[in-house]
Amino acid sequence: MNIGQTPGLAGIFGFATALICAGLMGYAIQRGATCTVAAVDEIVNRRKATRLIAIIEASLWVTGGLLLASLAGLPAMQPASYAVTGWTIAGGALLGYGAFVNRACVFGAVAQIGSGEWAYLMTPIGFFLGCWTVVSSRLSGAPKGDAASLVFAAPYWLAPLLAIFAIWRLWQIGSASNSSYRQSASYGAS
Repeated sequence: MNIGQTPGLAGIFGFATALICAGLMGYAIQRGATCTVAAVDEIVNRRKATRLIAIIEASLWVTGGLLLASLAGLPAMQPASYAVTGWTIAGGALLGYGAFVNRACVFGAVAQIGSGEWAYLMTPIGFFLGCWTVVSSRLSGAPKGDAASLVFAAPYWLAPLLAIFAIWRLWQIGSASNSSYRQSASYGAS
């Protein structure tokens, strides 16, 4: 059996789930502001950082969810830790160069495919070929790092900070909703 293959019904269910998640991700990306290439472009050309702030906020919400799961004793799926080597830096530079040439990050490419821009299909094909090349070569034995995730290592001191952020953000959303409701009510009264 090859790496990553699950026999029978479980494999079909896993593949179907992955397809559904990829479709939902493409849909959300098209309507959101999560492309890092677009965020950098906005900073450079428009001198605004609204997309970058949206990406940072989304990561804070995910971190908060992971902290809640960790504090509730749910099993945590921690990403594998790898040592930073020259190959890591070269891979990051190659990924960045590909995003520059493509004018979209990997997630942005998924959104473009969802919009019917079929030329972006080269991105996942290139990603697959790059992964396959590393796995099938002697480079696949990347040294594991021993550093634990900072999020899972310190959930107790980080949780209050994220709770304050969540309360502030929800209050801000509520204030904006009340303001727009008051505006629409005043238009309806005249």
